[in-house]
Amino acid sequence: MATIALFAALGGSSYAAISITGKQIRDGSLAGRDLRNGSLTSADVRDQSLLANDFKSGQLPAGPKGDPGRVGPQGIQGELGPIGPQGLQGKRGLPGVAAYEIVFEQSQFNGDSPKTAFAKCPTGKLAIGGGASLFGLGHGVTIYASYPLDDGSGWSAEAEEDASTAITWSVGAYAICAKVG
Repeated sequence: MATIALFAALGGSSYAAISITGKQIRDGSLAGRDLRNGSLTSADVRDQSLLANDFKSGQLPAGPKGDPGRVGPQGIQGELGPIGPQGLQGKRGLPGVAAYEIVFEQSQFNGDSPKTAFAKCPTGKLAIGGGASLFGLGHGVTIYASYPLDDGSGWSAEAEEDASTAITWSVGAYAICAKVG
C-alpha cells in the first residue's frame, strides 16, 4: 500500500499528463494560462473556425477588389445664389497700356527766345501724357504751351522770355509713351 502511495506521489502527475484526453475536459474549462505558449499548431485548429477579427491588422491578405457599386440617383438641384443665374457679358473695356516709358528732349541752351522742344515717342507707341520744364534761369521766362502732337506721336513744349534778358536757358518736353491696345 505504501508503495502504491509512493508511486502515485512520484508519478501521479506524469500519469495525468499522458492519460487525459480532450473527451475528458469539459468545454470552456481551459483558459489561455492553462496552455503553454507555442503549444497549439494549425493542426490543432479546425479549418475555417477562425474569424477575421481573430487576427491582428495586416496578418490576413486582402481579397480581390469587388465590382463597383451602382450609380446613385440624381440629387436635387441647389438654389440659385443671391444674384440669380449668370448675367449677360459686359461691354468691352478700354484699351490697355503696355511698354510704358518717358521720353525727354530739350531745346538749345542759350539766350534766344522763344524756344520749342519736341519729345517724340518711339515707333509703335503713342503719347498718353506729357509736360514741360525750364532749365538754367531764375525769373523772367514763361512756359506758354505744353500739349500732345496732333497725331499722338509725342509732346511739345514752348516757352519765351517775359522781357528780353541776357540769361541763358532752355525748355524741355516730356512725353509719356506706351503701346495702347
